[in-house]
Amino acid sequence: MEKEHAVVLFDGVCNFCNSRVNFMIRNDKKDHFRFTPLQSEAGQKILKQAGLPADHDARLRSEEHTSEL
Repeated sequence: MEKEHAVVLFDGVCNFCNSRVNFMIRNDKKDHFRFTPLQSEAGQKILKQAGLPADHDARLRSEEHTSEL
């Protein structure tokens, strides 16, 4: 069975956001998180599936195909 991962969308042009993602990657000992910038093709697809606008700038956490604001 494939392991479930939480998807973290972040602002890919924000230096603070990038540093937080790097921190999370370094400290994700259980390999739970996956990351994609809001501006990427994957990020835009997730926003669309969640019914959110393409220019949405809030952080989203997605687990098991559901999204929470």
